[in-house]
Amino acid sequence: KTEAEYELADAIYTHSTYTHNSLLEFGIPESKLKRTRLTVNPRFQPPVKKPDDGRFRVVYAGRVDATKGIPHLLEAFSRLDDPNAILTLVGGWSSRQMKRYMQRWLAKDDRIRMAPGDPLVAFQEADLFVHPTYEDGFAYAPMEAMACGVPVVVTDETGMQEHVEEGKTGFIVPAGSWEVLLERMQHVRGHPLARTRQTDTHTGADGLRPQP
Repeated sequence: KTEAEYELADAIYTHSTYTHNSLLEFGIPESKLKRTRLTVNPRFQPPVKKPDDGRFRVVYAGRVDATKGIPHLLEAFSRLDDPNAILTLVGGWSSRQMKRYMQRWLAKDDRIRMAPGDPLVAFQEADLFVHPTYEDGFAYAPMEAMACGVPVVVTDETGMQEHVEEGKTGFIVPAGSWEVLLERMQHVRGHPLARTRQTDTHTGADGLRPQP
């Protein structure tokens, strides 16, 4: 069905170079591909004041699902030797199996928390945003976190990688490796990156909009 839709389409809009190149590899004619730019709601701003309590706050936002690399994030964080670290997952689980899986982790490590709802407060308090996904054509949440001045770790299987300045605004890591996630968390814990705002990613008041 998807292949038939691609065949019938006059234009296919892509939000990242990653998606654009993936469709080319799939055999879609480049003449059909139209690149757009997604921008972030201006309410995503750095905080006036960030908590100064010695905590190291790691945040993830999105669907709590294995395809998003959540098991690798939990494994990496559980090995972070820091009793003052907090991992907040903003989102909900996608299945009963994932619910049970998360409940086991929450019971095992009291540094792990879930916070469904608006991620803005979590972003503004965060020291690091981690997006360990196996698949994402763009990924809104890391861009929103960066707009709040938060360094990010994203995988090489997401369109967000083109927006990350390695070692400055964050890191790009291979998908599927908790070991590398742990290394990056340890690095940022000991050597905080500058909280830089992505000033070119903002637009109107109703969320992310495609810009041609």
